[in-house]
Amino acid sequence: MTESFRVSLGMALLALVVLLPGCFGGQLPFGDLLAATPTASSTLLRATQPTPTPGSTPPAGLKPYGRIVFAQAGRIGLWQNGSVRFLTDGETDSQPAWSPDGSRIAYVTRGEMSSDLYTLRLDAGSPEQLTRYRAARADVWVFKPAWSPDGKLISYLTDATTIDLALWSMNTSGGGTRRLAVIDWRGGIDGYSWSPDGKQLAIAGFRSDQEQIWLYTLDTGRWQPLTNVKDGAYDPQFSPDGRRIAFVARDADRHDIWAMDPSGGNQIRLTDDGTSRSPAWSPNGEYIAFLSVRGSQFEVSVTFSMPPTGSARGTGAVPLMPGQSVDSVGGLSWSR
Repeated sequence: MTESFRVSLGMALLALVVLLPGCFGGQLPFGDLLAATPTASSTLLRATQPTPTPGSTPPAGLKPYGRIVFAQAGRIGLWQNGSVRFLTDGETDSQPAWSPDGSRIAYVTRGEMSSDLYTLRLDAGSPEQLTRYRAARADVWVFKPAWSPDGKLISYLTDATTIDLALWSMNTSGGGTRRLAVIDWRGGIDGYSWSPDGKQLAIAGFRSDQEQIWLYTLDTGRWQPLTNVKDGAYDPQFSPDGRRIAFVARDADRHDIWAMDPSGGNQIRLTDDGTSRSPAWSPNGEYIAFLSVRGSQFEVSVTFSMPPTGSARGTGAVPLMPGQSVDSVGGLSWSR
């Protein structure tokens, strides 16, 4: 499995960025950076209108909506209507993911040598355990759960039967496990996202020397390369309408959010602060939430749009959760 999953969780701060446009493999992306600037912000990006220049204020009436789940100090947190509450009280819970109907989350709980998958129904409050690797003292890791678009399956990454992390699925009640995709002996799969129709997956993996984004078709097993970023790409996320894929491109020690068509074309950079990752689309596709290092405090910046060249002109960060730190590898998930 990739070494990045074995490292301690970094910390981040959650903020909001508005953007108006058109997992790491092998190493922890922000290891040195977070050591120097320990606070990060999670940000919302707006994707549709062309830009005010830096120095302007966010548009009147800008109000993020819905519910965002995140991880903080090993607990799963829920942001809604400007307030935060915690859904779990553990010390090693991470990587929450909403079910399509917004009634449940799936998440990971880590042990010393393994991890397990759980689901939690928000109206019941009692978690259901889906795997039992920690109890068996098995050296098996599971990471990054996600729900299939029809809500019938939970997918996840695991090294249960392979050297590197492979992509599997199971029934939402556990059982019925099936391997969906594998890239073994090269570095494995680091992240993925379902297409809204459930027929394809955007996968970050090591089918070449660098981690890149691929489009994997489930019924044919076809791999189509989408990115060719010199220093690698990761954290792919399909938009709710399936017309765009957000991802992170790595340029030396800089990491920024980009978006592209599902064919790999029309690639546009959405951030330029060099410390952004973990994009999560709003349910209507209007915004993107993401994690970004902002030093030791939140910054209120400008909103911005994408000029015709596709290069961003500012970060436009507005705090979403002032004072709330967020585990930097815990991911984000957004529901209505």
